[in-house]
Amino acid sequence: MTRTITITSGKGGVGKTNISVNLALHLAKLGYRTCLFDADLGLANVNILTGLYPEYNLEDVILYHRDLHDVIIRNYEGIDIIPGSSGVERIANLEADQIGHLIQSFSELDGYDFLLFDTSAGASLNVVSFCLASSEVILVITPEATSLTDSYALLKILCLNGFKGSIMIVVNQCKSISIAIHAYTKFKETVKKYLPVEVVPLGIITQDPKVEDAVREQRAFVLLYPESNASKCIKSIAKRLMEEKPEDIGPAGMSLFWTRCLKLARSPLRLTAAKKEKKESAVEPARQARQDNSLPVLREPQLGPQLEPQHEPQHEPQHEPQHEPQHEPQHEDQKKIARRIDMHKNLPALPHVVLKLIEACNRDESTIENISQIVGKDAQLSSKVMTMANCTYGGLRNKMANIADAVFFLGKDAVKTIAVSTAAYSNLEHDEGSSVFGLKQFWRHSLMCATLARLIAGKTSYPATEEAFLSGLLHDIGKLVLWVNFPKEYADILQANRGKPDSLLTSEMRLWATHCEVGASMVKRWGLQSFMADALLYHHEPAHRILDALPLVKVVFVANALCSDDVEDSDAKFKTAEEVLGFSRAEVDELKSSAEKEVKQAAESLEIDIEPSGDSGKSGAEKDAGKQKALARAVRDISMLQGVFQSLLKAPEEKSILKVVKRGLQVLFDVHRVLFFLYDRQRDVLMGDGISWNKENDLISDLAIPFQEDKSLVARSLRQETVLDSFSYSTKVAPTIVDRQIVRILGKGGMLCLPMVTPRSKVGVLALGIDDHHIFHLRDRMKLLTMFAKQAALALAADRSRHSETNRLKDTLKKIQEVLEAGLGDKPSKPNNPKAEG
Repeated sequence: MTRTITITSGKGGVGKTNISVNLALHLAKLGYRTCLFDADLGLANVNILTGLYPEYNLEDVILYHRDLHDVIIRNYEGIDIIPGSSGVERIANLEADQIGHLIQSFSELDGYDFLLFDTSAGASLNVVSFCLASSEVILVITPEATSLTDSYALLKILCLNGFKGSIMIVVNQCKSISIAIHAYTKFKETVKKYLPVEVVPLGIITQDPKVEDAVREQRAFVLLYPESNASKCIKSIAKRLMEEKPEDIGPAGMSLFWTRCLKLARSPLRLTAAKKEKKESAVEPARQARQDNSLPVLREPQLGPQLEPQHEPQHEPQHEPQHEPQHEPQHEDQKKIARRIDMHKNLPALPHVVLKLIEACNRDESTIENISQIVGKDAQLSSKVMTMANCTYGGLRNKMANIADAVFFLGKDAVKTIAVSTAAYSNLEHDEGSSVFGLKQFWRHSLMCATLARLIAGKTSYPATEEAFLSGLLHDIGKLVLWVNFPKEYADILQANRGKPDSLLTSEMRLWATHCEVGASMVKRWGLQSFMADALLYHHEPAHRILDALPLVKVVFVANALCSDDVEDSDAKFKTAEEVLGFSRAEVDELKSSAEKEVKQAAESLEIDIEPSGDSGKSGAEKDAGKQKALARAVRDISMLQGVFQSLLKAPEEKSILKVVKRGLQVLFDVHRVLFFLYDRQRDVLMGDGISWNKENDLISDLAIPFQEDKSLVARSLRQETVLDSFSYSTKVAPTIVDRQIVRILGKGGMLCLPMVTPRSKVGVLALGIDDHHIFHLRDRMKLLTMFAKQAALALAADRSRHSETNRLKDTLKKIQEVLEAGLGDKPSKPNNPKAEG
């Protein structure tokens, strides 16, 4: 009996096709007859992974009655492959005789042990049809919030359309096993609460550089690197698949399977619940929340990030300090704190750090590690990332206490959103108290405490060094929260208590809470199985009260004492370190020296002047103002870029898209002379299109540049997928006659060529008319320019795809018309006027 397994995902880019190909190949190696059916509306991804270029696909079977044997790619490394192409989408529009022909053809697939369907991402009609018809479904997710959200949406639609089976989950692209378990647990708990479907774990695939190497080689990684971590994960998944074999594996035979599948593909897709079901769906999460005393893991129906206050976990770890803190608020005071202090207000961050973070998020080559390192150098950004990662899905165990894990879980796009929102807030004026608070001093003190905490943790063999670092980084975050909520009042408190931490706490109580209590309250909301909240709460206690505290509290307490700005109190700092942790003076000096060196290097990498003196103070202020302006420009550019992207999505056809692109170049980059060279694949040339600004520009419409020749900068730019210019700054080659002609039409001193490419196709080139001095201005904004060109390419590629489908449909209708006319021509025609006979 053939096991029909659909492999799908809620969103694209999660590695679904890679898993499909490698799993199929490993099953074949185990001796199972395996067929991989490409139901992904095209063979592009399988093509990349295998280097296959099929002559025919499913469309030829459906429309042109080609035999299925001519379409199947036989015995590729032991498996058979059926290229689906757009024929999969056409299944919903087939006539009865076409359906009969297709079912008869597919009945021949009965001889396989496994038939794997690699579907499109998302909840389209063909995806749902294959899932409902299959005996088993493998859902590929990643730890990113968007993947979990979209996967839940797909399962919800499956349930609305009668799905009753179980879903096997593969967690892909995992930095660590713990992150994968965290993501699966979160997803399972949500599904269990709100959907009548069961999800079971099938396997985990950790991040492995060999996967990317194999893609570049156009080979499956189980073949090229059989001993790699990713290959071992695939083998484990295959083994589990054998163990999880269901008793009833679905329809008996391919004929029944395809009859059911094609019937589903031609039926309307149910996307919403009935009114009664909606009401019950809305009531049940609230009832469940009351029973569990916790908010839903993912709220129904909105699954995006939530920053609402969370209830405490039921199994809060028992803290056992021997003494109460000096300023522990009573129950009524805590209510006043909650009413007066908004924990979710945007906190300001140094523009230097935010700008670096936005730049890193915009770079394709930036890794999660790069981004985590920048986030981990700023208390505000770290608190925001940790809040989103831990409070977005409340009520879970195994929360994250590591910045890198949180950044990996959220993903680059979510972190960029945090950075942009922070930047937008940082650009607002904060006249009241801003000079008193001093963001740069706060940044330096926080990073110094964090670095010392990590070094002390390592020296004292405290195992969670990254947890110690984060605790040190956030130990004073309560000050930032208080200043944002009460700028004038807190500025007065800071001014009156400079260098007096004890009296500062007493004064802070006028606001109903100390910064220690506010910071601890924020961390407790994350629900960590950690004493991090205690470390923040007790970091200003007298030393003798810390002696019997738990290790993390001691580490942060000593780190804060050592990084105090009071130079005259060095003896007291040493005595504190000696009393609490037994450090000698030499050990303290070594720790401080190492930490200061690290903080200085961090400041230099972020271009933060943390030690101004003399005239350099004025220079530092000017640099800070420059960073603020650069950050404001970055936020403005991103906002305007989003506006252009929205216009591109709404543009109805190619000419409209080109006009939007030209207008965007004018507004965003001050470029007013633009020529478009669009790639004609059939003729293998780049065709000019100017969107005329004058009659002379009409000349460009007659210009066709051969794509394969090196006679033009335009063709080289697209072939190499590289930005090139005619000033020899990028090419070091004098422009050709063709290039000079294009520059003359542009009416500028030279041109800059921006390739427009998508992951699947070369679309064309933007030729920008610029002068020599203008190119240096554009070089500073090259990342934004390339992002702009990519979005233009995606819009043009989507338009081409729509036209291609329309033309195919017209060709099909024309052929049908010809067949009908030929059939009518064989019959004797009746006279128009019967009475005229005889």
